[in-house]
Amino acid sequence: MIDKNNLSKIGIGTWGVGGFMKADPNSDNQEQVNSLIYTLNQGINFSETVFMYAQGKAIG
Repeated sequence: MIDKNNLSKIGIGTWGVGGFMKADPNSDNQEQVNSLIYTLNQGINFSETVFMYAQGKAIG
């Protein structure tokens, strides 16, 4: 069970990572991944994603 008291007060979303509703082959995936890694390294420990973002590319 996740203790909500240990979650960041703010988080980062993945809408737009790899595209939006459809995957974008021109998306700069590495830069987006680097941004997520940077955020996690700064102490943010909450992110959200949905399987349909970029046709599943945002979680994969």
